[in-house]
Amino acid sequence: GIRVGDINHPPVIKSINGQAVVPGEPLSLSASEGQLFIFNVVVEDPDNNTTSTYYSEPFNSQGKWDIPFDIADSSHPSVTKLIKVTASDRIATVTQDVQLMVNNTNRAPVPQLTLSRYTVLKNETITITLTASDPDNEPLQFSIKKDGAEFDSGNLNSGSSYSTTTSFADEGNH
Repeated sequence: GIRVGDINHPPVIKSINGQAVVPGEPLSLSASEGQLFIFNVVVEDPDNNTTSTYYSEPFNSQGKWDIPFDIADSSHPSVTKLIKVTASDRIATVTQDVQLMVNNTNRAPVPQLTLSRYTVLKNETITITLTASDPDNEPLQFSIKKDGAEFDSGNLNSGSSYSTTTSFADEGNH
């Protein structure tokens, strides 16, 4: 016999962020730390049913993720997250895997140089203190120059200080 009835066809994810979706093949996208990443998903339903789109963690229900700065680092310059994008017409669902490569964003360190005195006499010793912090908490290197010539350098951990002393034999601005 012939069966007549309402047959539902699953929705189809056509594209994600402008890239055509090939069912069964993961889609690759990239982003950077500190970026607000927003999915733009085009879904079509052959039956013209209303569809909803869902995203796996860490994305919110609107397909947005404010990517923090601690995903990747200098030793792991990129990290790939597997995200599942699901479309549903409340009867059938389809899921698309997205490989989101998150790239490290190296933020500039914040140095602070202070002197024990800013006006000194010839051959009077002053203390120079260098403090630096790195928002990515990575090791830092420093170089201190006097009159254009390097006289001290080394490594400095984020949040720590380094002090040295010097004097000037000549009058003038140094």
